Amino acid sequence: MFKYLKILLVLFSPVYVFASYEIKNHITLDWQAPDTLHYNGLDVIARLYFTDAIFNDSKAGIPYYSGNEAIHDKHVVWSATMNNILTVAANTNESKLVNRDFLDTSFTITQNVLTSRGNFYLQTQICGLRINPKTGAIEKLLSFDLISTIEDQTGDQKSLSKGFANSSILATGNWYRMRLKENGIYKITGNELKNMGVNLTGLNPANIRLFGNGGGLLPVLNSIPRPDDLAELPIQIFDGGDASFDATDYFLFYGKGPVNWSYNQLDETYSHQNHYYDDFAYVFLTVDLGTGKRIETNPSETGTVLATITKFPDYQVIDEDIYNLTNTGRTWYGDQYDVTLSKSYQFAFPNLNADMPGTVNCFVAGRTMSSANFQLKIDGQPVTTIPIQITSTSSYTYATTADTKMSFNPAGSNLEVGLVFSRSSNTSRGWLDFIEVNVWRNLMFSGNQISFRNPVTSHQTGVYEYRLSNANEQIKIWDVTDPVAPFIQNAGYQSNTLTFNASSLKSHEFLAYDGSSFKAVEFIEKVDNQNLHAVKDIDYLIVSHPDFLEEAERLAEIHRNNSNLTVAVTTPQKIYNEFSSGAQDITAIRDFARKLYTQSTPGRELRYLMLFGDGSFDYKDRIGGNSNFVPTWESIASLDLIGSIASDDYFGFMDENEDDTGKNLVDIGIGRFPVGNILQARQMVDKVESYLQKKEGIMGPWRNFVTFIADDGNGNLHLHDAETLAALLESTQKAINIDKIYLDSFKQIATTGGQKAPEMNQAINNRIEKGSLMINYTGHGGEIGWGHERILEIADIINWRNSEMLPVFITATCEFARYDDPTRVSAGELVILNPDGGAISMFTTSRATYSTSNLRLNKAIYENNIFQKQNGEYPRFGDVIRISKINGESNDLKFVLLGDPGLQLAYPTLKVLTTHINDIPVSESYDTLRGYDIVKVSGIIADEFNQIIPDYNGIVYPSVYDKSIDFLTYGDENAPTTYALRNSLIYKGKVAVTDGKFTFSFMLPKDIAYKYGIGRISYYATDYVTDANGYFENIVIGGFNDKVAEDEKGPVIDLYLNDTTFMPGNMTNENPTLLAHLKDENGINTTGNGIGHDIVATISGATDKTMVLNDFYEADLNKSTSGIVNYLFSNLNPGKHTLSLKAWDVFNNSSEKSIEFNVIGGEQMAMDNLYNYPNPFINETSIVFDHNQTGNDLDVEVSIFNSTGQLVKTISRHISGNGIQSEPIKWDGTSDGGFAVPKGLYIYRVFVTNEKGESSDKRAKMLFFR
Repeated sequence: MFKYLKILLVLFSPVYVFASYEIKNHITLDWQAPDTLHYNGLDVIARLYFTDAIFNDSKAGIPYYSGNEAIHDKHVVWSATMNNILTVAANTNESKLVNRDFLDTSFTITQNVLTSRGNFYLQTQICGLRINPKTGAIEKLLSFDLISTIEDQTGDQKSLSKGFANSSILATGNWYRMRLKENGIYKITGNELKNMGVNLTGLNPANIRLFGNGGGLLPVLNSIPRPDDLAELPIQIFDGGDASFDATDYFLFYGKGPVNWSYNQLDETYSHQNHYYDDFAYVFLTVDLGTGKRIETNPSETGTVLATITKFPDYQVIDEDIYNLTNTGRTWYGDQYDVTLSKSYQFAFPNLNADMPGTVNCFVAGRTMSSANFQLKIDGQPVTTIPIQITSTSSYTYATTADTKMSFNPAGSNLEVGLVFSRSSNTSRGWLDFIEVNVWRNLMFSGNQISFRNPVTSHQTGVYEYRLSNANEQIKIWDVTDPVAPFIQNAGYQSNTLTFNASSLKSHEFLAYDGSSFKAVEFIEKVDNQNLHAVKDIDYLIVSHPDFLEEAERLAEIHRNNSNLTVAVTTPQKIYNEFSSGAQDITAIRDFARKLYTQSTPGRELRYLMLFGDGSFDYKDRIGGNSNFVPTWESIASLDLIGSIASDDYFGFMDENEDDTGKNLVDIGIGRFPVGNILQARQMVDKVESYLQKKEGIMGPWRNFVTFIADDGNGNLHLHDAETLAALLESTQKAINIDKIYLDSFKQIATTGGQKAPEMNQAINNRIEKGSLMINYTGHGGEIGWGHERILEIADIINWRNSEMLPVFITATCEFARYDDPTRVSAGELVILNPDGGAISMFTTSRATYSTSNLRLNKAIYENNIFQKQNGEYPRFGDVIRISKINGESNDLKFVLLGDPGLQLAYPTLKVLTTHINDIPVSESYDTLRGYDIVKVSGIIADEFNQIIPDYNGIVYPSVYDKSIDFLTYGDENAPTTYALRNSLIYKGKVAVTDGKFTFSFMLPKDIAYKYGIGRISYYATDYVTDANGYFENIVIGGFNDKVAEDEKGPVIDLYLNDTTFMPGNMTNENPTLLAHLKDENGINTTGNGIGHDIVATISGATDKTMVLNDFYEADLNKSTSGIVNYLFSNLNPGKHTLSLKAWDVFNNSSEKSIEFNVIGGEQMAMDNLYNYPNPFINETSIVFDHNQTGNDLDVEVSIFNSTGQLVKTISRHISGNGIQSEPIKWDGTSDGGFAVPKGLYIYRVFVTNEKGESSDKRAKMLFFR
């Protein structure tokens, strides 16, 4: 019997049957309208799509079914078949979207075993399209039966990769790090050691030791062996035989630079691999850890001479990294062909063998809208043309690449390779990637060092005889085939020729030198002792740039104290020292994390990785103002604006078969703080610390809300996606209150910059101000905000002031948080970096993504994830993003966590239950609640088993809602659509909880919707240690109580700004806080149902604004008849204003009150309204003034002068800037000497300085009487 699945099947708790078993599923594909990707405001690419389809980079635009089945072991043999296949032909328009070259005539099944934290999944992928072998038409797969057979694999399964050392050689001793640029024999003298800080006195030459692993990139595939810690390099000492190492003594060693060359047996040429992350290789020296390793001498091997080597292949490359054309990816380009269209490159090969052909390999790129090509020349003669494909204006590829590899006959030892860029339009440009030249040289010594090699091996046991001519007896030869274990090669000398034999069974690399000159290292630093290899059994690793270490350690301590996590902190360079021989290589960070994951005690594997610092596409600081504080992984693609990826997932691929190209699952939760300076680092840790605090404001009803924000257009796609997510959350987390802010529900206006919806901007800003546990956006976006209508802009973000109510953002949009571009701070980065609010964490995108892939991952965050308790607690953000990527799609790499992976969502853990309505148990029937009815509600705080917590004492915030309302959208870009939202707030209270119980009463307002329907009570409770939430929907609201006595008085209103000391006409800064105290004997109306019956604030004067403030009203404790409106204005214009507030009671009686105030522009220090009271005074007076520095401390100096101008008294105070008005500064009528001053007129000057050093002063007069 088959079970029905809807696409993605993941079983997390399977019951396994070992040896052999079958898994049978019936699969139905739910085909949708084509999926369109939007980039820079354009619909640049469309693809066929069915629900939850995934896409592979290798076959762009082809949808695949993907299903994961949990299995018991990764060492299995599997097979799969499809039966009962049902298809339908794609129509003409659909077929145009498909590249037929990517399709087969059958639905090919691909299966792989994926691993995440020791859980194994058999992933099955099936292309959703095929070419009908009879008709040639493209067909869509509709449904099928999938049968997977799994068998245990017999035999011993051995790991290919070796383990890690338990301790580092750097743990003890004195260490010195040096760098080198290229391959060769290096010389270090005693004088150089002395300059590094080595004490030569009494230094035993035998104790000089050198360590390093050679240059080149670390392998990205985990199973490939690599050096662990630092390998000791053999050196050759020249100390004069006196058992001391003096300033003129020296030692030699072979150093390998950062560029690797590999031999291609097919075309018998060498190709290079530049180091993406570092231009140098590094070695480490110590002199106090015992006897060192010395280079040994190898005799010439004996055996049958199979060939005599008198020539060798050599190579050179021109490969400069100057331009990254799109600020993404690892591929950089050299010379640009634009102003200058012709360039030549010189290659010198002494003793070149002109009888052997050479090979030139040239890679270029071009951006052109018309015909263009590169002409390749050798020694001035054209040899071939490299055409450049035209770049489509609607393409997401910035430029196209081209290359050629061809043989040529070299004419001499000095070669010139030229390139000429031909174009038909001056807008076309070209770039050189690299030119490789392979030639043959005669084996003759030249210069002071020569490297030579023989790549040819033989299956026949024997030797090759090498003859180095033009030599002398002083020339030494080293075998450097293994660069970390070279040895001296003995050779015989005769007739200016050195001869030796080497085995024919392997290829060899040699270096000969005459001692006339050596290469020199560059000293970098003395290295402190470290021992990362000894670290194990930690939960959380923080990798911090050194500039941020203090704050990284503070973050670690916060988690040790609050999260029960074991945390270690280190820097990238310390990791490089032990895992990549001192060179920057991001794989070293992955390898250290892997050591902590694979070699810890079972059950104590690494769980979280924090990258504490911004990343950059520029690993080598080639651009000004770079931000490569902690590197990120960049894809090799740099020209494909869609396919290029920046991701931190690479650091979490822990399994042996994983690299940076395959289908991988992350094993640890990874987050990043994209900070660029110590202030930002401190502010981020401050936000984490604040998020974890247990206090009023932070623990509040905002934790009950999740807000869905949706763009318009695309057939209402984004709105429907938001509705899908909201419905998913409503069905599983019923205590959550859903808010919806959909663009098509707001009027749009035409501006010179295009359509805008300013009311939506305000709605988003208001929701941030009110607080929301999570903010979920679906729609268009980019580095400067959301939506073509600019519904969220950078100006909005930087003005958010929600520091106590920090939401988690989920942004299913394109590259909103592109964190790796140092030339721009993206809008998403500004959201997380906002020191006064913004987000606590962001599940967000670093590159352009498809809406369908966004929805799939977004759903995965909510489904059995972020709200799903594990072992009694909610998952941490690192767990959430890891679990959401369980399908392993390449698009998932573009989703990153900007935030702390060790944090948990601040969602309540206890329950609030309703027990009685109007003293009737809720298990019994009770009357409908009508307009004007007085309702009494009782309830309890309960544990997960619904049992009362009798010692719970705190506050509960009940919010009573009317029925859901169906809203019809405007249909600006598509047909109007409807959605439901419950946003009519009948009552919002604040009630004491005593011994786990609470009761409150309120009057239902006249403005309820009289149609009968289900209402809702939402609860949030806190005792500032733990919090609780709950809901109750077993109530019917409707109708009207016509027996109540009418009330004709409106509410009493008291208006203030910033604090209750505010007086009419006082000044404020540009962002004052409204405090409106409201009181009415029957209660305040906040429903918003009645037309014009909202709480409305209107500002007129230098700024004109109108705000509906129903949601910002909060009742006073245990009172249903009074409360306060607390609202933060932002960006008011300088000048005089009048604020008017109108409010209604539940009987729809209104009152209005106004107050004047003066906005002082900017943050510049300003003061006003200086006076003293009493004035005149007899015994003592108090001096006060207004200022615009609310929240900042102030230094105040008061100078008091008599009527002749003589200074009689100076008073200095450091005061807190709480509120608009200063603290009183008292004067008792005495002089600086303590003597009573005579009565009379006195003039006083007040000089005020803020924390920035800005100042302001004013003068006033006072009369003193005795």
